[in-house]
Amino acid sequence: MAISLTTSDFNHYLVAALWSSTDDDEPMDVRYEATDFHATAIAKSRLDCEAFLVENEQDVRALLDGDHKMSSIMDDFWKTRNNLGCGFWDGDYPKEIGDRLTESSERFSDAELYVGDDGVIWLSGSEDDAV
Repeated sequence: MAISLTTSDFNHYLVAALWSSTDDDEPMDVRYEATDFHATAIAKSRLDCEAFLVENEQDVRALLDGDHKMSSIMDDFWKTRNNLGCGFWDGDYPKEIGDRLTESSERFSDAELYVGDDGVIWLSGSEDDAV
């Protein structure tokens, strides 16, 4: 059975995106919350998270069977894919697993947030999929 991604755990990914992104030189989490993302940006982000989990199911299961939490894994997926200076490679994971998760994360393109003219948060590239 595939690993399920709860709304709570997915929100950790969105929160990591907010605190690590800026709008007018201020961290976005000062003015925005996970509920401020456009539905298309949320859908794209969720697809990326689910694809990451499928690709790394064995390693993620091993971590969850240990003392790691899905919320931390999602947080580190955001940080690693965006080269934020910390993440899977920084020592909080067994080296072999951390190396594999880092390599996998880096295959996902950088994701950048911005506030659209509509006042909601968009993810780079997600506007192309908006309906």
